[in-house]
Amino acid sequence: MGAALGIYTGVLLGTMAARPLWNSALLGPLFLVSGLSTGAAFMLLFGLSERERLFLSRTDMGLIGAELVIIALWIISLATAGGPSQGAVAVIFGGPYTAAFWTLVVALGLLAPLLGEWLELKHGAVPGKGTAILVLLGGFALRWILVFAGQATGWVTEIAMR
Repeated sequence: MGAALGIYTGVLLGTMAARPLWNSALLGPLFLVSGLSTGAAFMLLFGLSERERLFLSRTDMGLIGAELVIIALWIISLATAGGPSQGAVAVIFGGPYTAAFWTLVVALGLLAPLLGEWLELKHGAVPGKGTAILVLLGGFALRWILVFAGQATGWVTEIAMR
């Protein structure tokens, strides 16, 4: 049930052929992995044993890595597809959602927490709740930006721009 809940939004959006930014089979797995990562981060906000914290931190690092790979594959698939898909991906490459996507999702929501969790594991730094909060904010930003950016693009928008 949890996996279905995590993946359904991506699957639902991925079936929207009229919205090229969403029309990808990778959105389901992206939303699932992001949901699992934010779930692990949420658990890290609570008092856990050292063993539980290490397990969740390592798991979240793997999930963040997987999320980065899926995002890269999603962007590559859009950039190498036809005109409408290339126009759609332009909203995060110089368009109105560029700063939000690359700052909130990639830098603060994925790369900073990945670095923070790595430092905690490798150098025994005191675990901070800031890393988990960044993952949660990044997961929310990913969903918000994808939904709004997808609504701003589409076949009708592409035709009107020509």
